[in-house]
Amino acid sequence: MRKPIAVTYTTSFLKQLEPFVDNCVSLLKRRFTEFARSGECVDIGHWMQLFSLDAISEISFGERFGSIETGKDPQNIIAVLENFLIYAARVGVYSEWHPFLFRANALLNPSGADLSYVRAFGVAAVDARVEKVLKDDGVSAMDTVSKLLAEHQANPERVSRFDVLHGGLSNIGAGTDTTSISLSAVVYHLWRNPRYLQRVREELKGISSPITYDQARNIPYLNAVIKEALRVHPAAGLPIQRVVPKGGRTIAGRFFPAGTLVGINPWAAHANREVFGQDADVYNPERWLEEPEIVKKRDAYFMTFGAGSRTCIGKHITNLEMTKLIPELIMNFDFEPETADEWKTRNVWFVKPVKWMCRIKARTP
Repeated sequence: MRKPIAVTYTTSFLKQLEPFVDNCVSLLKRRFTEFARSGECVDIGHWMQLFSLDAISEISFGERFGSIETGKDPQNIIAVLENFLIYAARVGVYSEWHPFLFRANALLNPSGADLSYVRAFGVAAVDARVEKVLKDDGVSAMDTVSKLLAEHQANPERVSRFDVLHGGLSNIGAGTDTTSISLSAVVYHLWRNPRYLQRVREELKGISSPITYDQARNIPYLNAVIKEALRVHPAAGLPIQRVVPKGGRTIAGRFFPAGTLVGINPWAAHANREVFGQDADVYNPERWLEEPEIVKKRDAYFMTFGAGSRTCIGKHITNLEMTKLIPELIMNFDFEPETADEWKTRNVWFVKPVKWMCRIKARTP
């Protein structure tokens, strides 16, 4: 399933997606400027999710859902995904109940466990994009569906019509919550640590706006503040499971027979003091700027996007969105939480912030 659509996750293709993300960054800056003028207290997690939804829809289909402009979820995508995560987090513990409960819950609550609404919406969006591309005989900017359609037309056996659909749908399903949570985590931890915020601002002085992906990837402190936020607050809050292969395996001194489900929660892996230092429970981006051998060991334990052959194929899209938006927020705004208390989060497979209300202040770069 991954190989046919992998072409849309390459670094070279990601650079073609930059204008789509830039559009959404510009819109969000405009909305945040409005909030700064009005003094309104807003839910930052909510707005990060609206940004992520619009960005991934433009990346996938070449068009936004309109979430940033309206401040809402016009297609109800966020609500449906939220309900599905609640279902998955609960029933996933007792997976043998899933076949019965999934069908029953889908009948009783169509917008809950059943993702058919998202699937139907995605099919319609893909079909509309394909029709437009064929009608216009090409596109001026290459989004995911357009790219996969071109690959399908060139080699239908390698990239099927289903792959075109799958490429668009998988982005929406997997690329909304993860990105919005990660963006929220950067804002939360960075603005609670003014020393690190000031240093990254110094590093970003003179950088173009919008910042390019190539520029962002080569700014060490920017990447460190982002990566550290993903370490202390990985989006996934439950173990990432694997099946023990034939013959069994010994892990940490204990033998597990073949077929056993094993896994580790990224939150636990990232709290390992032997790897990340005695201050592993503290946000400290400078740990990623230490000696290369030390950082290499930490990278091996960094599981925000999974690990090994099952690493999230879309992690570069998340990184693209983050490295484009975060510098603009750092240079143009300050965030003042409504309360000095730590934010509240909710673990429904993804660890999401709950009503993290802030006032936004505009600043001159």
